[in-house]
Amino acid sequence: MKKITFLGIILISVLFFASCNSSERNYKEVIIDAYEDGFPRKINYYTQDSILIKTSEFHPNHMLFIEGRFKDQTRDGHWKSWRDNGVMWSEAHYKNGVQHGDYRTYHENGQLYIDGHFKNGKHSGTWNFYDEDGQLLKTVKY
Repeated sequence: MKKITFLGIILISVLFFASCNSSERNYKEVIIDAYEDGFPRKINYYTQDSILIKTSEFHPNHMLFIEGRFKDQTRDGHWKSWRDNGVMWSEAHYKNGVQHGDYRTYHENGQLYIDGHFKNGKHSGTWNFYDEDGQLLKTVKY
C-alpha cells in the first residue's frame, strides 16, 4: 500500500509540474545560427503564432552566453549573460526594449561589481561599485 501511495504522489507531482510548464512546451525552437560542430550559437523561441518570445545564445564552448525574453519584438523582462566559464556576467531588466529596473554586473570571480537601477533607460537612484573582494569602492547618486 505504501508503494502505491508513494508512486501516486510522484505521479501527481510530475503531472503538476509538467502542467505548470505547459506553455514552455508549446514554444517553437528555431536554431538561428550554429557552430561548425553543429552546436547552436543562437536559438530563438516562438509562439505557435510565430511571435518571438525568448532567445538563448551560447559561447563556442557551448556554455550559455545570454538569455532573455521579448514582448512585441523588443526586450522585456529579466535578461542575463554569463562568461564562457559559466560565471554570471550581468543581469538587467527591460521594459518595452529599454533598460528599466535593477542592473548588476559581476567580476570574473563572481563577486558583484556594479549594482544600480535604470528608469526608462537612464541611470536612477544610488549605484554602488565594488572591487573583486566585494568591498565598496564608490557610490554614485543619480
